[in-house]
Amino acid sequence: MKGKPYLSVILPTYDEGEMLLQALSDIREHLDVKGFAYEILLIRDGSPDNENKEFHKDGPPYPENVRVIDNPINRGKGYVVRQGLLEAKGK
Repeated sequence: MKGKPYLSVILPTYDEGEMLLQALSDIREHLDVKGFAYEILLIRDGSPDNENKEFHKDGPPYPENVRVIDNPINRGKGYVVRQGLLEAKGK
């Protein structure tokens, strides 16, 4: 859905390379049937694993409503959730 998002989903990640694409797919599948615009903020928190490789191996899977924020160092879940709240554009 185009336009300003009604809902913002904040997805903090750390060391989630293997599950990241499936989680994004599941979230999107659930929200697509709701009938409102949404965005997913994927915030990678300085992860040492292969999240970046997994997410970008075939190009960004959902560029129209997924925003990726990369933190170069791990800041912790509380910091990342607050960062997502400040970046969110949904109502």
